[in-house]
Parts: sequence; C-alpha cells; structure tokens
Amino acid sequence: MPEPTIGATIGPFTIIEAMPAGHGGMARVYIASVGEHAAVTGASNVESLPERVALKIARVGTPDSASSEQAFYFEALNNEVETLKRLRHPNIVRLFPIPRGLPRNPYAARATELDGMPWFCAMEYLSGGSLESRLKTVEALPLAEAMEIAYQVCLALDHIHLKGMAHLDVKPDNVLFRYPLNTGNVALRHLQPVLIDFGIANKMRKIGPPAGSIPFMAPERIRVMRGEVAPEHFGDQSKVDVYGLGVLLYRMLTGHLPYEGLPRDQLTSAILQTHPKTPREINAAISPKVDELVMATLEKDPGRRPRIEEVITRLDEAMVARPPAPPLIKPAARRNRRPLLTTLLAVALFLCSIVSLVGWGLFAGTALIAPTPTAAATLTSTFTPPPPTDTSTPTATQPPTPTPLAATSTPATTP
Repeated sequence: MPEPTIGATIGPFTIIEAMPAGHGGMARVYIASVGEHAAVTGASNVESLPERVALKIARVGTPDSASSEQAFYFEALNNEVETLKRLRHPNIVRLFPIPRGLPRNPYAARATELDGMPWFCAMEYLSGGSLESRLKTVEALPLAEAMEIAYQVCLALDHIHLKGMAHLDVKPDNVLFRYPLNTGNVALRHLQPVLIDFGIANKMRKIGPPAGSIPFMAPERIRVMRGEVAPEHFGDQSKVDVYGLGVLLYRMLTGHLPYEGLPRDQLTSAILQTHPKTPREINAAISPKVDELVMATLEKDPGRRPRIEEVITRLDEAMVARPPAPPLIKPAARRNRRPLLTTLLAVALFLCSIVSLVGWGLFAGTALIAPTPTAAATLTSTFTPPPPTDTSTPTATQPPTPTPLAATSTPATTP
C-alpha cells in the first residue's frame, strides 16, 4: 500500500505524520488533524472529536496475494473496532466515530482516497510515547514506576476480563502513555499508561489466532501454534494476559526478558520447558513479595497462575511508593489551643454577668433605702401628735383630727 503523503485527506482527516512505532504487521498508524468540516451538527450519536487523532489504516494485500490475506487484515481491524466499542476505561485507548453526517456515524470506513480502499478507524492520539521506547532509555525502571505501570495495566485487563474478553498481546509496544514523560524525573501521579492494539483480542472462552510476540506469548498459545494441542484444550484465555503481564513486569524490573538471545525454535522450547532466573537474582532491590508474584504469573500451567484481580491485590500490597499518611493530631494538643472565637465569647459572657450583677445590686439597694408612698403615709399617721385639749369647753368626746392625706388622695366633696 502506498504511504499516504503529508497533507493527504482521508475522509474528514488530514495526515500530519506517521507515528514512529505505528507500522505493525496488519495496519499502519498516522497522526491526523480534524478539519472544521468534520464537526457534524444535528446528527445523533456523534461525539466531538479532539484536534488530533490516530488513524489506523489496515494493510492492503499485494496483487499476487491470496484474498485470505486481505480478509485477515480487515478482520483484525474490524475485530479491534468491535472490541473497543464495548470498552471504556481510562487505561484503554478510546475509539471515535467517523463523522459522515449520518444519523449514526460508523466507527470504521473505507479510505476511498487510497489505492485498494483500505479500512480505517480513528482512535485517541497518545502523545507520551510507548513503554518500549521508555525501556530503551534505561536498563530497568525504578521500582515505584514499574509497579505503578503494572498496576494500571492490570486495571485495564481486569475491565477487559469483566467484559468476557482477553487482550492476548500484552507487551511494551502495546502500552502507550497519555502524556509525555520527563524520563529524568517521572512523577507517579502523571503516569497514565494506556493499553492499545486489540487486533487479536478475543472472547475469553475462545482461543485467539496464534499471533503475537513470542517472548511475551504464554506456553499454552505456543503449544497451539506448534500444533501440539487443539485450540479448544485451553478454555480460559484470561490467563494468557496474566502471563504477558508477568513478562512485562519482569522486563521493567530487571531490564531483561525471561528468555532472550535465542533463535525462534529454541526460544519456544525454553518457554515450554525451562524456568528463568527470578527477578530478585538479577535485581536485589526487588522485594520477596514482588519476586514471588512475578514468578507466579510465569507458571507454565495456566491453572496455577493467579487471576488478574489477585494480581491487583498483591501489587497493591507490595507497592513501593505509597502516599504519606496524614500526620496524627493528639487530642491534648487540640485542647491546649482554644480557638480565638471561643475565648472572645467566654470573655463577653463573663463581662455580661458582671454588668448584670452590678445592675441588680444597685436596684436592690435603691428599693431598700427609698420608701414607697404608702409607707411614708403610714409613718406620718403613726407619729402625728394629737391636738391640745381645750379645758374651757365642756367635757365631751371629740372626734380625732383627721390625718392629712397624701398628695395622691382624692379630696372630699363639699356639700
């Protein structure tokens, strides 16, 4: 298939450049921009696209190749599209519908502008590079970084398995980062590994095609590929992903693959028959728990490997870097530091009580010293002297002189 030129248009997309690691055996990946004409309004089930996307274009078979080759490329792309339509997870690449102005836009279409009209799809553009390129810059990753990447890849695989599927091709090339990393100082909170390439993903209870990278291929898939057992012999394909994750973690922790430097036939035989060195034999900084976990994922018998949810739990327990615990605050320290507002309220209440007591004392003293009008009248009536007796008049009983009334008394009425 001729390479699309820079600036070429495919549907609503314009090619910007080819991705460095985007030339696989079944498809090629390009970075493309989205023109203004790609925004379709008034149609249902259409998502707004980002400024850049990754276009995955299926290969076109050569003119002298059999039609089965062309069908294989199409099936791989179509299988990936159908799988990603069912998955939505932060650690899984996102698939976008292709704007066509239809009531329901397709997720795959033909590139009519290219020879052979290959099928293509639009995915999330991940600008942080691949794990493979990261591993080429260092012999082994720092323990905390390796554990965090493995943990997040496990979360993606767990989501896939819960949907009844298996990825079947876990390897560093298929782990990209959402954001660029400063390789000199990787902050764990910025790590967002994303699992890509679902071309050979399959249902968990159905053996996938014998494809993938041999160094990361589980022993049972090698036996199927070599024709030693029937594909139906192994029923749970989720354990294939566990093995691939184990090789991935082994590579990140040690800087080496479990089996490397061997030709193809010897490599497959070593995977089936021998045990690799433990990661701790290569890197003494690896804890015994992590060492045991990696070797458990590399078991020859898939039935002896842990399930992905167990791997998540064991990784979480053995994480090298954990966020610091919040400082403990002793209750006594809290009692010694009384808030300012509480102090002010206490002082205000104390002053109010003093003012109240003083006011009550003044009132009580005034009441005791100043007599009431009734009391004054009583005293006047009691101590008024009787009038003198006139001895010249005949003796008779005189009525007593009336006691003067208070100012508030009602005067007598004159007849």
